[in-house]
Amino acid sequence: MIKHKLLDHLKKLDRKTFTRFIQFIHSPYHNKHKGVIQLVDYLNTAYPVFQSKNCDRNTIIKKAFEEKISYEQLAVLFTYTYKLLHKFYRIEAFKNNQEAQDVLLLASIKDVNNQSLFYEVLQQQANKPLGLYNKYRLEKVQESFENSLGKITSQEQFTRKQKYLDHFYFLEKIYESCEGLTLSRIAKADYPNTHIDALLPIIRKESEENFDLKVYVCLYQTINFDLPFEQGLKEIQALESKVQIIAISEVYNLLQNFCIFQINQGDSQFLKHAFTIYEAQLDKGLLLVEQVLPEGHYKNIVTIALRVKEFDWTLDFIHRYKDKLADSIKSNAFNLNLANYHFAIGEYEQAKSLLLKVDLKDIRNALAVRALQVRTYYEVGEFEALNGISSAFKQYLSRNKQLNENRVQGFLNLLNLTIACSKYKQEKPYQTKAKNEVALQKIQSKLETTPNMINRTWIEQKVKEL
Repeated sequence: MIKHKLLDHLKKLDRKTFTRFIQFIHSPYHNKHKGVIQLVDYLNTAYPVFQSKNCDRNTIIKKAFEEKISYEQLAVLFTYTYKLLHKFYRIEAFKNNQEAQDVLLLASIKDVNNQSLFYEVLQQQANKPLGLYNKYRLEKVQESFENSLGKITSQEQFTRKQKYLDHFYFLEKIYESCEGLTLSRIAKADYPNTHIDALLPIIRKESEENFDLKVYVCLYQTINFDLPFEQGLKEIQALESKVQIIAISEVYNLLQNFCIFQINQGDSQFLKHAFTIYEAQLDKGLLLVEQVLPEGHYKNIVTIALRVKEFDWTLDFIHRYKDKLADSIKSNAFNLNLANYHFAIGEYEQAKSLLLKVDLKDIRNALAVRALQVRTYYEVGEFEALNGISSAFKQYLSRNKQLNENRVQGFLNLLNLTIACSKYKQEKPYQTKAKNEVALQKIQSKLETTPNMINRTWIEQKVKEL
């Protein structure tokens, strides 16, 4: 099989997009090379599986072209077609960006000096809800056109142009500052928010007349600990119906990331805040991607809801959103999260039964199932089975090279402490009080000196029970 970037990209296109690419290649406006047309038409017959039997050089030369060509000529055709694919991508992106089209249309009319058409199109753009930066660009095009006609820029026009530019910059700056705060916490690195301290008073003043800016200012103050979380969320929700430009989904994502950071820092009150944010995102449909709920959101929502003990809500959510999951992962995600629910309410046999229904081919499922099995068998006191599952889990971790070392160690620490706890429970009746105290101190010391641990909250509870 030919190893070329063209084939790697083409096999990732969906059927509709691939069909548009074929139409693009057949358009004489974009391509007049007959060899490229023949090559793409042949690749269409092989799509989406490009294998040695249908895409080695000899097969393509024999089946794709009316006249025999050399290997060198085939390589040139692949390279040229790949460049056309890049052009196709650019046109597809441009086709979906109406605002960019409007600005470039006016600029093109300006260049041909058609005054009546220019103002006709300008009036059409004035009635459209454009973003601030494109409003600024339109003002610039109009100013340039009128300057070429000998007109001097009016004070009103200059002020309007500056206002659009300032508001665009302020919006982007305050959002990037929120993003910087979030990234610095996630990555534990410095993401400098240059000039924000000097700009913030100006941005706050400007936000008095701009709801979009006001939401971002409130968001920044909330995740920078300048506002109590409940107050910040309340103010944002009171304003969100009034925003015109910003995506409210991005605001909720940053609020959610802030909650998760605080939870990871040990602030359990943010569990309830995270649950509140997820409820709002679900109510507004902000988590759906083309009417599909990503598996990660499904799992995280269940995890947070169970931790705040919203058990009835969780069970309803698991069933209600099952059909919003992608078909390929629906069954596994449903059974795994339902098992988590039954585990959380102490119905361990139901959890064990559901875990047996989960396909372990996906590494994420395999890890989640095994970790939950370890905890389940500990809870029901089946320590012999627990030892067997733990040994098998350790072998799986050692053999799987896809996992990073930090994550592997987190699972190993969970296994080791769970086994230590089970051993203590088994041996406690047969040992002296002094020996038991020494054994328990070792477990507690191990827990305190082991920061990296999967399911840490659960194992802390088990040690506390001991």
